[in-house]
Amino acid sequence: MSHEKNKDSGTDEKLAQQVLEKYKELYNYSTDILLKELERFNRADEKAAKLSAAFVFLLGIIAYFDKWVFDKLQWSDFPTGLPADLPLIMAGLVGLFALVFSATGLFLTIHAIKLRPIKSRPLNQDMLNFFEKNSLLDIYYGLARENSNALDAHRLETEKKHKIIVRAFSLIQLTLIALVELFIMFCLYSWT
Repeated sequence: MSHEKNKDSGTDEKLAQQVLEKYKELYNYSTDILLKELERFNRADEKAAKLSAAFVFLLGIIAYFDKWVFDKLQWSDFPTGLPADLPLIMAGLVGLFALVFSATGLFLTIHAIKLRPIKSRPLNQDMLNFFEKNSLLDIYYGLARENSNALDAHRLETEKKHKIIVRAFSLIQLTLIALVELFIMFCLYSWT
C-alpha cells in the first residue's frame, strides 16, 4: 500500500510539474510577443523621427523657394491689382501649399513621436504582495494574463502611430511634388 502512495504522489508531483512548466511556457511566450510588439513600436518611433527630420529639411528648402517667389513678384501693381506674372503667382501658391503640407507633416510626426507605449508592470508593494500570496503557478498565469492585456494596449498605440506615419508619408510625397514644381519654376526664371 505504501508503494501505491509513493506511486500516486510521484504521479501527482509529475503532473504538478507539467502544469507549472505549461504556465511557465505561457508566460515566456507572452513575454516574447510583448517584447516583439514593443520593438515594432520603437521601429515606428524611428520612422516618425526620420520623417520629422525630413520635414524640417523640406521646410527650409521650401522657405527658400517661397522667399525667391516673393522677391521675384512685381509688387508695384499690388495696390490696384495683382502682380502681372501669373505663372509666378501659381508657383507662389504651390509653394504655400508645400509649406502647409510640410508643416502639417512635421506636426503629425511630432505627435507620433509623443505617443508612448503603455508602462510596464510596476515593482511596488502590490506586486510584492502578489508574489508573496500566490503560488508559482498563479504567478506565471497572472503575469501571462497581464502580458496579454499589455499587448492589446501596445498594439492600439502602435497602430495609432502607424496611421499617423502613413498620413505623414503621403504629405511628404505631396510636398516633394510641389517642390519639384517650384524647382522647375526657379530654373525657368533663372535662365531667362
